[in-house]
Amino acid sequence: MIITHLLNISLADGEVIKIEPMNEKVKISYKTWNENLLVIEFIGYIRMIDNRSIGNDVEHIQVDDSEDLRTIMIEFDSITEDELNESKKYSFISSWGDYSLLTIYAKNIKVLSIVEADNQ
Repeated sequence: MIITHLLNISLADGEVIKIEPMNEKVKISYKTWNENLLVIEFIGYIRMIDNRSIGNDVEHIQVDDSEDLRTIMIEFDSITEDELNESKKYSFISSWGDYSLLTIYAKNIKVLSIVEADNQ
């Protein structure tokens, strides 16, 4: 599944501006093409892989919960089957190629706040 909008806000041509890993969640500050600021929280995160995401253009977020992902994660990490069954792989895909700038394995995603450009 591909997420191109969160709460009717387009993700295309936006950028990750801040990553805040916490105990069991990760907060991402994301600036849209028209300068709106979203704070996105990934709840119950297991793993994060950053490929120099800050400041690079993002096209969309891709969500994957395939069996191949589950097999790989169980083999290489100390993650239980139950944790994995509840998790998905969220990837911020680059605007300049079909590759992930930032990947977060987590249970859920939610938007904590939206600050429109006019109100910053």
